[in-house]
Amino acid sequence: MSLLPPCRDTLIMHLKRANYQTLVWLSAAQAMPDLPGPDGHGWESKDGTLQIKLTNGFFMPQELVDIMIEEPEVNLADAEEEEPEFDDTDKYFVDE
Repeated sequence: MSLLPPCRDTLIMHLKRANYQTLVWLSAAQAMPDLPGPDGHGWESKDGTLQIKLTNGFFMPQELVDIMIEEPEVNLADAEEEEPEFDDTDKYFVDE
């Protein structure tokens, strides 16, 4: 999972935070800047604290999550009944 690139929604949230921070820096010369609140600009207020909002939804589609969670069904009884297949390379390892 760590090798996957970030999704588009994560990029949009990052751009919103960067855009808001740029607005704050550009307003730094003003004594009393009239800035909008950070809510909706890549942050959200929870319990009186400001937290980064990473996405608006899920990190990946639910179909991909379902595929990754599914475990293959293995029937051990069938696996024991199957006889191994040999190819021509096995003839060189026969005990004489």
